[in-house]
Amino acid sequence: MADPFILMMGLAAAFAAAWINGANNAANSIGTVVGSKAIELRKALLYGSLAELVGAVLCGSLISMTLARDLIKFENVDDRWALIGMASAIIAATLWGLMSTILKIPISISQSIVAGIAGFSLMKFGVQSVNWPVILKILVSWVLAPFISASIAFTAQKAVLGAFAEHSGKRIVITADLFLYTLLASMTIPLFAAINGGGSLVLSTALPLATPLALTMLLHLRLVKKMASVEGGSISRSIFKELLLCASIAMAFSHGAHDAANTAGPLFTIMHASGSWFTDSREAIMLALLISGVGISLGVIMWGHTVVETIGAKITLLTPETGFLAQYAASITIMTFVGLGIPISTSACIVGGVMGVGLAKGLKYVDYRVLSKIFALWYLTIPVVASLSICISYVLQSLAAT
Repeated sequence: MADPFILMMGLAAAFAAAWINGANNAANSIGTVVGSKAIELRKALLYGSLAELVGAVLCGSLISMTLARDLIKFENVDDRWALIGMASAIIAATLWGLMSTILKIPISISQSIVAGIAGFSLMKFGVQSVNWPVILKILVSWVLAPFISASIAFTAQKAVLGAFAEHSGKRIVITADLFLYTLLASMTIPLFAAINGGGSLVLSTALPLATPLALTMLLHLRLVKKMASVEGGSISRSIFKELLLCASIAMAFSHGAHDAANTAGPLFTIMHASGSWFTDSREAIMLALLISGVGISLGVIMWGHTVVETIGAKITLLTPETGFLAQYAASITIMTFVGLGIPISTSACIVGGVMGVGLAKGLKYVDYRVLSKIFALWYLTIPVVASLSICISYVLQSLAAT
């Protein structure tokens, strides 16, 4: 009865990890919208939780298979040890996420899961069991992603907002349209790729580009109406409040699409390795994504306020304009890597975006003490979670043997 016991442990731990993920990383999507006072916390939590669930179910499969099958060479691992290893990684990531959330520091659940899986595999099966090219690709993406996000935010803050600050409302609306189209396109391209699975040419090319255009046209009408109802210098702020809400929902969708895989991937392996319990791979991955999506969504609603202040106010002071650009930069970065099937740190992307808009205003506008705490915890994640995963695997092995 060892395998059913570990399966149940894995299911429970996966849901708990997804819940902690939502609680800690809710700030990724709503920190800027709340920090800039564009919307109240309760509404932001509700909108964010729904978008997280939709993103998880629709796009979560793109990265799930990387975490489920590509990190270690499963031909060298029997089903029993696959169960123990994945369950250990999930439990270790949950404990680390819980501690970080209590400390109100955003961390990367992706780093935790990858570290937990790799740590267990190295300990039990040796260096040859790890798929090092995939690990290297993930490590490089972890380093690049926050700087890509920061660069996009910095460039937009400097070049775009600076250039259009004194222009008419019509020029601001046109700029907003360009932002909206590129933001929506960054989501629809991976979305239709996940739905299409390499089939119809229309689903892979035409619809991903036409859908955001139609949505942008609808939102354009709302922005024009909004512009007509305000006067003078408040036009820009009023329009960017609308954009920030759109970007917040997009960021929540992106986070769900990316981070559902953190628990769904290992959970899929656990269910698949259990044998007759889950024989259909498509059914297993959809169930794993649903469990992860619901867990993240509930975590956002129930405890998502905890880390919001760190993202929304402590790194740099945010306005609707800068808050939108931080979300915009992070969402585009995340969905680009989702489309490539490469797990990154969504927390690093939004921190990079917030840091980018802060630096664009000047070096003195960024709180480097807060950033140093965040980066220190990120660097500690890999060795700590890997070690935790190894220790937990010994405990699970003993419990399964009894």
